[in-house]
Amino acid sequence: MQETVHLATEVMRSPAPTVEVPNQIHRLAWRHRAEQVLALAASFVIGVGLTALVIHANPRRGNVAAVNPPTIAKIQPALVKGKIESLPFWSNQRIYLLASAAANSKENAQ
Repeated sequence: MQETVHLATEVMRSPAPTVEVPNQIHRLAWRHRAEQVLALAASFVIGVGLTALVIHANPRRGNVAAVNPPTIAKIQPALVKGKIESLPFWSNQRIYLLASAAANSKENAQ
């Protein structure tokens, strides 16, 4: 036991070895800027590519309401209401029918 205490005491008295910190790697300013520019360019290319894939996968349909507008004067009001309710809320046809019905009701009121 005394031998262990003696070895521990010697170790504690000896100075701890100093560890040198390695030099930090200095990044060059132009290299850092080039990395940022390349990252931005890669993001742009990925965005354009994904957009092209989505457009290619879902071709746009023509605006059916603009090509074949329904004549509101010939349609009865009950049918107009049913037609409007059957269309998707944000569709161009629904907007056109609502606007046409409103204009038609103003004309009939006068």
